[in-house]
Amino acid sequence: MIFEPYKLKNITLRNRVVMAPMTRNQSPGGIPTEGVVSYYSRRSKAEVGLIITEGIEVSHKASSAYPNVPRLDSENAREGWKKVVNGIKKHDGSVIAQLWHCGGFRKLGMQPDPEVPGYTASGLVKPGKKVAHEMTLEDIKETIEAYASDAKICEELGFDGIEIHGAHGYLIDNFFWSGTNIRDDQYGGTLEKRSQFVVDIIKAIRDQVSNEFIVGLRFSQWKQHDFEAKLALNPEELEKVLIEPVNSGLDYVHSSMRRFWEKEFENSEENLAYWTKKITKIPTIGVGSVGLDSDFIDMTAPASPTSIERAIEDISKNKYDILVFYSDYNLSINQSILYGYLNCLNINRFEGTVGKLKIPGGAFELPLLTSKIIRKYSPKLCLVVGCIIKGETQHYEFLSSTVTNAIRNVSFENGTPILNGILTVENEQQAIDRAGKKMDKGSEFASASLEIMNFNNKFDV
Repeated sequence: MIFEPYKLKNITLRNRVVMAPMTRNQSPGGIPTEGVVSYYSRRSKAEVGLIITEGIEVSHKASSAYPNVPRLDSENAREGWKKVVNGIKKHDGSVIAQLWHCGGFRKLGMQPDPEVPGYTASGLVKPGKKVAHEMTLEDIKETIEAYASDAKICEELGFDGIEIHGAHGYLIDNFFWSGTNIRDDQYGGTLEKRSQFVVDIIKAIRDQVSNEFIVGLRFSQWKQHDFEAKLALNPEELEKVLIEPVNSGLDYVHSSMRRFWEKEFENSEENLAYWTKKITKIPTIGVGSVGLDSDFIDMTAPASPTSIERAIEDISKNKYDILVFYSDYNLSINQSILYGYLNCLNINRFEGTVGKLKIPGGAFELPLLTSKIIRKYSPKLCLVVGCIIKGETQHYEFLSSTVTNAIRNVSFENGTPILNGILTVENEQQAIDRAGKKMDKGSEFASASLEIMNFNNKFDV
């Protein structure tokens, strides 16, 4: 599962393992060295599915807050990143550049221009502490343009996409959070208005890059200076934070959690990544002490390696958009239907994930086993494929009605749309004809699946 290929927009990742951004401070003068090239190349060679680079400072005068962080605003820096990309691609890897503006973490005296202060939404670096520059509308416009220009450069350098760093108290997160954004213009006030800054950045980037270029957003609830901070207190508020950025052209969302195993909201055991995926309905990355027994910031008890089975289980729960169940009785017929189904989805460029599970036994066994598996994987839709041939037996009508009713009950009990793809035919030749020789029942089922999925997405049901 975790090592299966995964399609992200126009690229196919060789697995679901993502290397999250990690600040390294190994680029003197903002220029990636040969050591940086080697660092990323080795991880691509080790078959990491997707590499997201350390934060690259946006080409804006106030973006920097730390020494030796890479940039894009010089020919030497761009050449360095070109070598990084080539080193990753050499091993058939995929790479996304993270664009980073440090905002209020910058202080006077820092390079490249010591006289430039930190920039924030309202001059606040945390509630009640106004020590930074309050951004004007012109400042905002300049920053948006810097993001868009750098995104275009990244595409020209061969990156597969960019990720906007909007987490942990940095500039975009500073706009997100009510504790630091007290503006009363179009960029402050409501949850939606506090998201407008990143919405405008996304739109500007989309105007500069191709449709195939990936654009993602990393966000968090917690801040470096306030682990208990919340952008949203419930799923409804989280939707208000995320939905317009997603609608503006995001291809994925990167949920940063301190401890991925902790629940995000009351009355639910699910974490932030779960709710992000549920709300946005687009690919979601979850990060936060995966593979550790405590969060990495707990200085009183240093984290130690541990199993990643909990993370794998979380992925499994939300693995599939569509699950197809087919019985191994009358297998050749069922496989013909399955072929037509998958082919039609492919023709219609369905970008979701389809799981295929062969169920031992015949049509009678399908409903019970389907019900058990649905509860584990929580797909958006299921197709049940089987074949009941009348022949010379007397239990044909009983079996057909029993299976149909059972499938209906499974759908109602689990709240999951289930398409009944079980053929009820007079003889084997009729089954062969319907499965693909004269008719294409698989394509019919696929068309119905797409209609149901579109309906669900439109009305959020």
